[in-house]
Amino acid sequence: MTQIGQSYSYVFSLPGVYDYFCALYEQQGMVGRIIVGPAASSSTAEQGLPAAAQSSIPTIEELSGVVGEAFNAIALLQGIEYLAGQEQTALALRQLRDFQSVFAQSALAEALAKQGVREQFNNRLSMLEALLTRGAPLSAIVQTITQAKALLEALRRP
Repeated sequence: MTQIGQSYSYVFSLPGVYDYFCALYEQQGMVGRIIVGPAASSSTAEQGLPAAAQSSIPTIEELSGVVGEAFNAIALLQGIEYLAGQEQTALALRQLRDFQSVFAQSALAEALAKQGVREQFNNRLSMLEALLTRGAPLSAIVQTITQAKALLEALRRP
């Protein structure tokens, strides 16, 4: 898929764990995992995945908790960065504001507070909103997103 807003759908007929990755951007973490039916052990899920994708994708156990929320937030921030680079600022702002509206009550917010970085993360989100609103240079947006993602990455590591 190459167009913004383009979609693809597939109906899974068998339960299991389905991992996927972007051949061009797997090194940047463009990977995903779909769990159909009850979550099973992840030991067989990584078979056949390239090493870069294996290192980027969380385990099934991680997906069901705060690590999964952090993984999703990182993916959202990467999507916002992409949209900003494509001059789709209105859509980037909408996605950011949707995330901000649910973040305060999330387990992710609690986990960041326990690490003492929730305020820093909130500040990065506010700064990102301001940068997008005023049409700041992409380099400033990327820098702010990188700082926010770094705070989230700490939650993904045991």
